[in-house]
Amino acid sequence: MEAGRFHSTSGLFEVNMRILWVSNTPWSPTGYGNQTWLVCRMLPKLGHELAVAANYGLQGSRLDIGGVKIYPVGRDKFSNDVIQAYADDWQADVVISLYDAWTLNFAKRESWHNRWIAWAPVDTEKASQPIIDSLHAATRVVAYSKHGLRVLQEAGIDAAYIPHGINTSSFMPGDKLEARKLLNLPADCFLVGMIAANIGYPSRKSIPEVIMAFSSVYQQNDKALLYLHMIPDETHGGVNVNTIAKSAGLEVGKQIIVANAFDYLLGYPEPAMVQLYRAMDVLANPSTGEGFGIPIMEAMACGTPVIGTNCTSMPELIGSSGWLVEGEPFWEAQGGWRVTPHVYEIADAMLNAMIEPRPEKERRSQLCRVRALEYDAETIMIPAWNDFLQRFAAEAK
Repeated sequence: MEAGRFHSTSGLFEVNMRILWVSNTPWSPTGYGNQTWLVCRMLPKLGHELAVAANYGLQGSRLDIGGVKIYPVGRDKFSNDVIQAYADDWQADVVISLYDAWTLNFAKRESWHNRWIAWAPVDTEKASQPIIDSLHAATRVVAYSKHGLRVLQEAGIDAAYIPHGINTSSFMPGDKLEARKLLNLPADCFLVGMIAANIGYPSRKSIPEVIMAFSSVYQQNDKALLYLHMIPDETHGGVNVNTIAKSAGLEVGKQIIVANAFDYLLGYPEPAMVQLYRAMDVLANPSTGEGFGIPIMEAMACGTPVIGTNCTSMPELIGSSGWLVEGEPFWEAQGGWRVTPHVYEIADAMLNAMIEPRPEKERRSQLCRVRALEYDAETIMIPAWNDFLQRFAAEAK
């Protein structure tokens, strides 16, 4: 790093760093894309220069968008083959990855000569061995949930903590009836929403369990609707929503509404997602494990309570503002324990959300909003990253 880029103020180092950010493109409709967009928009305002090494969302060309250079996906599925070349081209001071650590092996290649900060998820009850093995090659490790921090430290990884962030100035409470009118939803329905990627089997997001649980709710309230924000078929190795719905006595297009396929492919703009969260009575997110859970916090920022599983990061996000359900442990492919939630507990949580008295609903909504403000990107996440980078630069010097 060039010595001239350090500026001492009251004994503290202030440095602007050239960062190669390894993740999805900032326009990708994914959690990684969501955080990359926030970082690309906010971190340069503090003087840092960013380029993105995409592992999803761009092929065959290099783009410059809003002053941020975006490098395309390499030949390797996770772009491990091109990270060092991109870091050299960008003259990066540091490489920061935001992705599943077990997929990343660029730092173990002979050509590697940069410093690597891994902003890494842990979505199992204990850190799996492939994650641990990969993170041993990182210069520094940062967890984005307190659960991740704890289990990484238990595994002998010296980790710091910077949570994911959300834009609470956009994701905020609003008029539920107006949101439903804009989305062409019945004003008097009980709406359960689910924002989840239908990828892989068994379903990490517990899609079959949510559909089966909702069937119990519909039996008691024929005005109940389930909205699924996902691809409803096996395109990405997921489950077939239509088949599962029929087996549960439900029908897509009647009791279950699925996101428009074309709009979903392009990615819903932020204002549309805000209206979706506002329209919901409750968000169902009882996944088998979360590294963080961005939809959880976006919903809560809009005042919408959440049903989650009592495992990994979900308890620390939801707390007492929503409902946590129990389940059974199962061993997943990468070598870690997750939790399959009990269908009857998900159903009970949905029913409790439906019959809760209005004063309690309002109190719960306010609690959700207060908790979400603790994860604001502009006031919490970005300053934490800037402070971390200043310390990292000072240590390097």
